[in-house]
Amino acid sequence: METTDARLYEQCVKVYASMLENSQLTGDLDVRVYRGYTTYLLEHAGFSISNYTPIMRRLRTMGCIKQRVRGGRGTPSEWELHKPPNRQAFARGGQRWLAQNERLDDLEARVTLLEEMLLEGEAS
Repeated sequence: METTDARLYEQCVKVYASMLENSQLTGDLDVRVYRGYTTYLLEHAGFSISNYTPIMRRLRTMGCIKQRVRGGRGTPSEWELHKPPNRQAFARGGQRWLAQNERLDDLEARVTLLEEMLLEGEAS
């Protein structure tokens, strides 16, 4: 595992543990739910806000968390906690994002080609 990936994995582990520590068991489906401000949670864990998206995205991709309520300025978000991060799921999540980015690049190239074809047709 590369240094950057190893660092991101450890950040995911720490954030999940903090969410778990501050969560409560709900009556519906016996699910643990973290209710709070995730930006403050990351800062309290010692991470920059610039790490928010990679950490939260990877936790969602691994199936560790699922957002129930989107928070805002005065409203805390709610997250279901399903399972702690593990290295295998982390590695699979990275591969899935790479594959998705390749599909997006391909789609963008196809749209550009179609746009060029349309512009040529209009010029004729």
